[in-house]
Amino acid sequence: MEREMIQGEVKETALQSPWVWALFIFMGVVLAANGTLIYFAFKTRPNLVVSDYYERGKNYEARLNLKNRMKKDLGWRMDEGGKIAASAGRPASVTVTITDKDGLPAAPEAVKLYAYRPSDARHDFELPMTKTGNGQFVVDAVFPLKGVWDLIIEAEKGDERMNIARRITVLP
Repeated sequence: MEREMIQGEVKETALQSPWVWALFIFMGVVLAANGTLIYFAFKTRPNLVVSDYYERGKNYEARLNLKNRMKKDLGWRMDEGGKIAASAGRPASVTVTITDKDGLPAAPEAVKLYAYRPSDARHDFELPMTKTGNGQFVVDAVFPLKGVWDLIIEAEKGDERMNIARRITVLP
């Protein structure tokens, strides 16, 4: 790029102008920001949208009050069994320990595992858990696909329910 002399002044070419460089830098920042947003859009999946979202929203406070009352009245405590090492298509053991106010094994009528796939509701499933002793319940779950899964373990006694939730990543 040559500079031309016009009546003693130096004329700048386009690439020597700070305004052109500022425009290039601005466009680079915009493209980098868009690339970052696209990356996070593919990396994080949206959560499930349930068909009865309105009814669930209306009943949320009642369910929350019931859960708090159950914790207070029954005094149940639910502890997860640690890390779940799951691979797609292979059984993975899921355990939970349920104790009462005094730390003794609780006696719920039923305990279930609900597995939700945030990106595809067609693969959701539920399994009953079996009691193995000392308030511990276990189930061998087979996750059909790799990726992110949301697990909810729910214990019920009569009309009252208590649950805990956990998110896991199933390996290929």
